[in-house]
Amino acid sequence: VNYKRDLLKYEKVKIESNIERIQWIGEYKKKIEKEIENFQEELNWDGMWSIEDAIGRLENGWYFNVLEMNNYITGWAWFNPIENLLCNLYVNKEFRKKGHGKQLIYSIMNLAKDDNIDTIYAEVDWWNDSSHITLLRCGWKEYEKD
Repeated sequence: VNYKRDLLKYEKVKIESNIERIQWIGEYKKKIEKEIENFQEELNWDGMWSIEDAIGRLENGWYFNVLEMNNYITGWAWFNPIENLLCNLYVNKEFRKKGHGKQLIYSIMNLAKDDNIDTIYAEVDWWNDSSHITLLRCGWKEYEKD
């Protein structure tokens, strides 16, 4: 399912969750690997990215925002600035339903707004109800891709 969000009139949202942008993997490697493991134990998703993918994405200028709780990485969102595509939104199941997913989306929207990007996009698997709901709550609209 395809979504888009116009940022022209978007007013940046204050980020309350402990979210930061990572620009190189370095010291985060073990924490990220651990959470990838947790992700796959729960969802076993065949489209999952690896540490190698992450390094390549960061080298290509992607934004990578992570949610950190109790010194663990417990969620993330990626943004591909070449395609203006938000992807791989995730919050660990123990931290869901607390607004962190929305905060991750807003954190990416804020960065895109700062970079003068007018419209951003997302593609969500049909079964991913929480991502559908969260994007809609953040003002995104479903659209048909050409």
